Amino acid sequence: MAASIETSFSAESGLVEDIGGVTISMRGYYAFSYRRFLHAASPYTPDAIVEMGFLTNEAERRELVGDPGYWAYLVMRGLESFVATEDRARVEDFRPGS
Repeated sequence: MAASIETSFSAESGLVEDIGGVTISMRGYYAFSYRRFLHAASPYTPDAIVEMGFLTNEAERRELVGDPGYWAYLVMRGLESFVATEDRARVEDFRPGS
């Protein structure tokens, strides 16, 4: 799912994923750590954190606040792409790590 959203963003906006910004600590984020926390998302539930910028950064704030519908559209387009490519009847498509 995250890859579909990233593809949507990069294709339309020209922005690329900040791969260097994802740390080991972020990969262990409690919402995704189902082995450590009872309230985490199920490993069978597709999920992603979408961080599009910082409101404390003036340029990014102008972009995000200036046209929020555009940014929401990019997320929605990525989600639609993900759903269209997954076969809900195939259990293998929704196993953790797939």
